[in-house]
This record gives sequence, C-alpha cells and structure tokens, in this order.
Amino acid sequence: MTALTKDRNTPRLQGDDRQGLVAASTTIYAGAMLMRNATGYVVQGQTATGLVGIGRAGEQVDNSSGSAGDRTVAYRPGT
Repeated sequence: MTALTKDRNTPRLQGDDRQGLVAASTTIYAGAMLMRNATGYVVQGQTATGLVGIGRAGEQVDNSSGSAGDRTVAYRPGT
C-alpha cells in the first residue's frame, strides 16, 4: 500500500465523529485510514504490528514538528 501524499475523499459506511491525539512527527491527511499505536496515539494506516484500526480521518492535521498529543484529529470510526 502506498502512503498518502495529499487529501483523499474516502467513502464511509457509518459512525459518529470522534477525536484522537496524534503521534509525534506525524502528518495525517483527510480521508486516510487511521490506527492507534501501542501508546494510544493516532497514526495513518500502515502495515505494522501493534496497531489497531480506528477509522477514517475527517481532516488534515500536521504534527510533523510536534510531540505526541500536541494535536488532535477528528475521525469517524469504522473501516
């Protein structure tokens, strides 16, 4: 799977809006599939162990120069 480099309109099936704290040095693009890492912070979907899928990003969030939890991202649960 190729990583996103721009926003994407990803269709959804269900769910209510939620928010999660973004991991350090992370940029999340609108429409990206999201996962929660072992420490509970949100990252973009990727192939890795220890991650749990949580939903689709509703906005772009740039925490590339921040620490874990400095920014939050709105997302819709489900896949």
